[in-house]
Amino acid sequence: MRMIRNTLAQAGVPREVAYLPIIESKFQVSARSRAGATGMWQFMPSTGRRYGLQIDRCVDERRDPALSTRAAARYLAELYEHFADWHLALAAYNAGEGRIKRIMRENRVSDYWTMVDRGLLPRETAHFVPRLLAVATIAEHAGAFGLATPQSWPEEDSTLTITVDAPISLKSVAELAGLDRATVEALNPALQCKRVPPGGYGVRLPRRNQATFTAAYAALDPRTILRGDSLHRVRRGENPGSIARLYGVSVQDLMVENGISNPRRLRVDTELRIPDPI
Repeated sequence: MRMIRNTLAQAGVPREVAYLPIIESKFQVSARSRAGATGMWQFMPSTGRRYGLQIDRCVDERRDPALSTRAAARYLAELYEHFADWHLALAAYNAGEGRIKRIMRENRVSDYWTMVDRGLLPRETAHFVPRLLAVATIAEHAGAFGLATPQSWPEEDSTLTITVDAPISLKSVAELAGLDRATVEALNPALQCKRVPPGGYGVRLPRRNQATFTAAYAALDPRTILRGDSLHRVRRGENPGSIARLYGVSVQDLMVENGISNPRRLRVDTELRIPDPI
């Protein structure tokens, strides 16, 4: 919450909007809607990419709390700049700016509550802003509603991001940092393939483990293969070549690792073990 509030404040977004993820996802970074909206802020792929989020088969930054919050702050600030009204900006966040613009143009109305009263909005959007206002009111005055509140917000974030340029598994990252794999995976939800993608990526680790990881990573022999246990479930249209490129490994290593003799017999939903590259 501290991170969200600080990020929104820097973009000029009201304090109450920090509670929007309760409405969107219940703060679940892995939340996914039927339409494909993903993450805490429920970005669609096109909108996420528009605001700088990397979204591909191995990385989905909509699932990263910090990166997605920065994108959401920029998006909300731009919506307000366009509509000059926070209720309309929030309605556009839910229904899409094009739809709200069309309703305004076709009905010559520029007030959110008038749109609600006249039944011009989708049901979800008509309830969206009142739900946020209700949640913010309850959260900001929890005691009045008989709810317990934390005595203080957590201290400054105790993690930091370290650039890892080798496509190694998060299991290997955890071993080098002296951590359990679950902790590293939880800190890096954007890495869907549970590994650093080819080309490198910023991996988030606890500050207290920075020195341990940095020293162990620097001492690695580049010829050493770090064995991971990453798995890939084959999807329609994929072949060993496309899967190998996705993970930055050789086709031969992938086929040997999985005992594949005839790539044409690779079936959808088969689970393949991904060898770590040298």
